[in-house]
Formats: sequence, C-alpha cells, structure tokens
Amino acid sequence: MFRTSRTARRGRAALTWMGEWRLPGPERHAARSARDGERQILRNEKRVAKLEAERSKSGNPPYHPGAGAGGM
Repeated sequence: MFRTSRTARRGRAALTWMGEWRLPGPERHAARSARDGERQILRNEKRVAKLEAERSKSGNPPYHPGAGAGGM
C-alpha cells in the first residue's frame, strides 16, 4: 500500500493553509468545514470496508443495509 511521507503531508497541509489564509473568515471556515466533512466520509468508508473484510474472512455473508431480513 502506498503511504505518503510525513514531510509530504506537512507540506500539503502548509500549502492548503497558505491558500486558505487569503480567504475572508467565513469562506475560510466553510472550506475547513467541507474538508472535515470529506475526511469523515472517507473515514466511514474505510471503516465499512474494514468490517466487510473481517466479515468475509470469517465466512459470514456481506451486510447490505436496506436489503431487509431476507438478504438480496
């Protein structure tokens, strides 16, 4: 799996901060809020993928929300 180095992450964070620093306050807050929302969505997707991998490894069928009690 490809991992980004700490230096690269810090550099990207610095560029993001410098780019947003010029924005007016409300726009800066909105940009941060949007990034936080995207980060949370990605975190949830990773969590679901991890649960699916564990479930398939243990031999249980995958869980599909909204599929009802009968499955698919």
